[in-house]
Amino acid sequence: MSDVNKKAKRILLVDDHKNTRILLTEFLSTMGYRVLEAKDAKEAMKSVEIGPIDLVMTDLKMPRMDGIELTRAIRRMEPDLPIIVYSAYRFIDTAPAALKAGANEYVARPFLQTKIKQVVERLLKEQE
Repeated sequence: MSDVNKKAKRILLVDDHKNTRILLTEFLSTMGYRVLEAKDAKEAMKSVEIGPIDLVMTDLKMPRMDGIELTRAIRRMEPDLPIIVYSAYRFIDTAPAALKAGANEYVARPFLQTKIKQVVERLLKEQE
């Protein structure tokens, strides 16, 4: 993907932990993406409604509405929008539940930057 195409891509990052948002935003920005941040599912839903969003990355565990519920809600609004759910929790049922809800990928933390890069680039390329 050329740098010009990357710059046009908008990634919505949803996480209730500010430090995680800062780290992931910095990393994704250095890859040439525009990153929009949401601290909870309510903010995320508003951003998806306003659009355009090319990809969503959401934490699994958040107060009020978790990443699985958010994924279901986004799927109702935007059926084809790529969604990555990530979590520090490695429970056996977590990944299948996220995928069943409509996530395209599940990434367990701690994640390597190379893994995030590969998944993001693959999902965005599939959207072209």
